Amino acid sequence: MALSVVKQAFPKPDYVRALTTLARRGSQGFTSIVPELPVTKKESVYLESVTAQRRLFSSSSDASKSSLSGVYIAANPPKDDIPQGFSSKHRMPYLGYMEIGPNGQRKVTATVVPTQHILKDPMAGHYGQQIFEGIIATFDKDAGIIRVFGLDQHCDRFNNSLEQLSMPQVNKEEFKELVIQTLLANAKEFGNAPRIYIRPVAEMNYNQLGNARDAQNENMVVTVSTIPIGDSYYKSAQKNKVFLVNSTRVNTGVEDPVLGQFRSSGKAKQGGNYAGPMDMKAKAIQAGGIDAMYIDVEFKQQTMVQGSARVTMPIAEFSLGEATSSAPIIFRRDGVVHSVLGESSLPSVTQSALGKLAAISGYPVEKGPFKLDSLQLGQAEGLGLCGTAAGVVAIDEMVVFGRDSITFSNNAPLIELGKKLGDIKTGKEPDSLGMVTEVRVPKALTSTKGAEDLWKFL
Repeated sequence: MALSVVKQAFPKPDYVRALTTLARRGSQGFTSIVPELPVTKKESVYLESVTAQRRLFSSSSDASKSSLSGVYIAANPPKDDIPQGFSSKHRMPYLGYMEIGPNGQRKVTATVVPTQHILKDPMAGHYGQQIFEGIIATFDKDAGIIRVFGLDQHCDRFNNSLEQLSMPQVNKEEFKELVIQTLLANAKEFGNAPRIYIRPVAEMNYNQLGNARDAQNENMVVTVSTIPIGDSYYKSAQKNKVFLVNSTRVNTGVEDPVLGQFRSSGKAKQGGNYAGPMDMKAKAIQAGGIDAMYIDVEFKQQTMVQGSARVTMPIAEFSLGEATSSAPIIFRRDGVVHSVLGESSLPSVTQSALGKLAAISGYPVEKGPFKLDSLQLGQAEGLGLCGTAAGVVAIDEMVVFGRDSITFSNNAPLIELGKKLGDIKTGKEPDSLGMVTEVRVPKALTSTKGAEDLWKFL
């Protein structure tokens, strides 16, 4: 699907003529014949809908509307208007944007817009309907290639999360193209950062109260940010220690004979799942660790008969759960690489990739819960935490429920797999997983002239 891109023009009549010529030809996203407009401002922005103009430019005092619906000219705020506290490496100049209205109808097709124009709806996410993703990319500046890892898999997980929170689905091809175009728009800002973190966020805007989906009145906004980051958010330590706490990270799934089966909210990458564990992680770091880990609980029904009475009760089975924001992977004493995935665990793209890579490397692989008694009986010889931003980090010690301590003596296989995965992401090794999307970056997009070259490219 072709992507309609908001184009930022500079004060050259040729650019405006080019824009209006495209409009007359009926190009994708241009719906009306547009007269040539005189350049009256230093910078101008083309937007394709009234909704986008209202949302993106309502704070602009000098925004003016042309005589034809859908065409707007607005001054781009100067860079020194950006609030203090945002460094350039975290606040990229451009943001991916799309808006989905009632019954899944597109209100604003996928566009790339200036970041400073995005306004947050005060009702956004007020019932907790916020989904996000984390996608990693590397930028080989010399070769002019951005390598995006697991784009298809992250898009699928994004839609799975949306489904679980009763939110509209995004078109997969449009979503992927929006990610790529946002990367291209910000390419000149990435510098020599080891990795680029891509953060899509979807939030529901309901202009009414009531905790139930109303498809006739819903509105969902999707944004895509790109952030240069380092190698891992886990700080290097002489000894990596985690604390296993006697609690679940999120609620578990349930199965009801009348209402049916419900997946755990942990299987959705929703904002609320990460708020509570923040305090626990901070306490783990204060205690000399790098993270906290949780238990996972699976409830099974068991019927007991006493005389003439039949009682059905939930029976809990306990296994190892996630860390606050990363997934565990275990190297067992029997030589099996075990991808830990419990009933309330978010399916991890990085963990899945490591499992596939382990199989390619000749290791037996299992996926599923890892029982607590197996952990405490010493069946785990190696333990790693993995994730998009975390990378792969070997764990040396686990403190269980504040009492017992378990050490892991053989993390070498996990470290080796983590290095191979890193080399695939950067292009040092062939993509044996088939999970890398290569994006060619024209030299114009990395030049210091910036937006003028961006315009020429788009």
